[in-house]
Amino acid sequence: MPALDIKLCRKKDKALAWPDIKKETYIEELTLERAAVLEGGMVGGKTSIVLCLRDGYGGYYTAQTSATIIDGLNGAIRGAEIRWKENPE
Repeated sequence: MPALDIKLCRKKDKALAWPDIKKETYIEELTLERAAVLEGGMVGGKTSIVLCLRDGYGGYYTAQTSATIIDGLNGAIRGAEIRWKENPE
């Protein structure tokens, strides 16, 4: 199963999300335009999700991952929002 590095960053720590990636090597202006849930999309037969991103120049990029990864990400988001609400900056 693929892995996902999830970082929980407060507003003041936004720059720390990916300190190992040089700013000039990634595209900031991508818009999530489409998503598809694929039955059996993973090699092992599990459900996957494909995200389609559009850049400002008419180009498209796709990323596919396990639906289980997205479920984990949703859990991290919910947990972070609860923690941040209980401990505001």
